[in-house]
Amino acid sequence: MTGEKYINLEPTLRLVIGDAQPIFCCGLVDVFKESPGFEIVGQASDGQGAIRLALEHEPDIALIDLQMRKVDGLEVIGTISSVRPSVKVVALGCSREVRDLVAAIRAGAKGYILKTDEVGQMVSAVIKVGGGDVYISQGFPPKTVESLKKQMRDGIEDAAKLDEKELEVLRLVAAGVSSRDAKGRLHISDYAFRTHLKSIRAKLHARNRAQAVAVAASRGLIELHP
Repeated sequence: MTGEKYINLEPTLRLVIGDAQPIFCCGLVDVFKESPGFEIVGQASDGQGAIRLALEHEPDIALIDLQMRKVDGLEVIGTISSVRPSVKVVALGCSREVRDLVAAIRAGAKGYILKTDEVGQMVSAVIKVGGGDVYISQGFPPKTVESLKKQMRDGIEDAAKLDEKELEVLRLVAAGVSSRDAKGRLHISDYAFRTHLKSIRAKLHARNRAQAVAVAASRGLIELHP
């Protein structure tokens, strides 16, 4: 109709793209620029740059190549997920090895896209993760995908069950407060403190305190201050 303008009512997802291959990175940028509902706020060709852009711009999504230079992809994912838990990270990989997929998820990725995936699948993946879902490329065995998705969703549900005292313990641990000082601040016994830590690790599926802190931060349960 004459004089009328189409208004896109879909929320815009702000993206940072980090990929070690310039041609692939530029191609990915073009894909999302041409797709409605996306805004590219930064692109980087190495891990340091990707971390800097993600921390500076706090995008909704950070697409991170696992083969980054200077700082490897897993470390980039872990850093962004811990320091800026509001940023959802999607891993970009060439490997179809399940161990590489699992490593990315454990580092904090909310999705895993294979670089051989169709463009439409990539766009769909980012939309899903941006909406709070998880995504794993269809290039992996279906049973593996469903199993990992369930683990990721169950982990988020378990994390949401942390009670206020457990969150207080976790915040003090994350701040580097010693066990002795933490017990004093919370006015609890050594046994109670250790019980809280054990419960936290179980709910977050973490092997130790450091991993519990990283997982909690990646899910937005606590904030880490660099």
